[in-house]
Amino acid sequence: MTKPSSEPNGPLVKFAFVLLAATAIGAVAFYVFALFAGMILAFPFGLFGLIPLLAICILIFVVLKNQASNKEDRYYSDNVDQ
Repeated sequence: MTKPSSEPNGPLVKFAFVLLAATAIGAVAFYVFALFAGMILAFPFGLFGLIPLLAICILIFVVLKNQASNKEDRYYSDNVDQ
């Protein structure tokens, strides 16, 4: 017999999470675009800001790639009871 889950689950909850994720991704994309446009407008000194912006984007890409391809974490989340 399984324990009843105390967390809400269903299509409406999943839809709400999809909306939250889309909003977060859109907000971050807009913020990065605004930073990029502002740095280009502040030429030539704004170009110095592109270096840390590029570094942050690379780090985010590396972290997301590692999380998506980590077999050990996926194994434990699928097979180990908490």
